[in-house]
Amino acid sequence: RGLGDVYKRQLYLGIYQGLVGSEACRRRIEAADVLITLGVMFTDINLGMYTAHLDVNHMVQANQGEVRVKHHRYGPVALKPFLHGLIDRLKQRGRVFAGNPDAEPRQLVSDPPGGNHGDQLTTSGIIQSLNRKLTSDFAVVCDTGDCLFAADELMVPDQTAFFASAFYTTMG
Repeated sequence: RGLGDVYKRQLYLGIYQGLVGSEACRRRIEAADVLITLGVMFTDINLGMYTAHLDVNHMVQANQGEVRVKHHRYGPVALKPFLHGLIDRLKQRGRVFAGNPDAEPRQLVSDPPGGNHGDQLTTSGIIQSLNRKLTSDFAVVCDTGDCLFAADELMVPDQTAFFASAFYTTMG
């Protein structure tokens, strides 16, 4: 399935960044019975400057050649076979997350309060414009800083490359 289908079915809630990210995404992630994180490196940036409330006792973390369940480490485990095994196991048990097909498509960036602001250039306006114009023919190269943080609201279509130096928001 394409990423457009995922957006339509509400499997994409946004990017979790503690209090820095969207409220709906934060509530859903922090209330989950179990979180499975794949390839995530927890840093001050993606933890919303340490405002995240994630309980390792309710997490399965697969990254850097190992899988961690609570405080136990198993390895070496490669990510691809781990994912295939997890998917096969869920299918065997008849568990497939179907999302909410009746949910309205997620509105990412809304117009500024108060309506039209004339020719005022805003970050949300730029993101809205990019979301309307991005097609799979584009490759997005994103700089660090404000544009990287704003890019978490960018809806990049399938087959579109997105490049950013996000690790500690370093440049070069």
